[in-house]
Amino acid sequence: KLQIKSNTIWGLKVAATGDLVQSNPLNTIDIANLKWKQDGEAPAAYQAMVKSPAETVITTGQAATNSYPFFFDYRLAVPALAVSGSYSTAVVYTAYPS
Repeated sequence: KLQIKSNTIWGLKVAATGDLVQSNPLNTIDIANLKWKQDGEAPAAYQAMVKSPAETVITTGQAATNSYPFFFDYRLAVPALAVSGSYSTAVVYTAYPS
């Protein structure tokens, strides 16, 4: 759950800082394999995650608010030849004045 509080008109965007990476940096999964959508949207609404400096605008022009919740669903397609183990990256949601 992501909660927005803003005293001005705002927007929200998202991007990952890079691909999914294991402790061995040679083992990666393209971040586009991580898909997301807002909870409650149809399955066809899943979008591929992008990496900075690209970004996906989720919403813009929203009125000031004390509480605006977002819920997201994620799914990851793991390539058949991916090395098993833990992978990580940062996914950054940015609220901005719009």
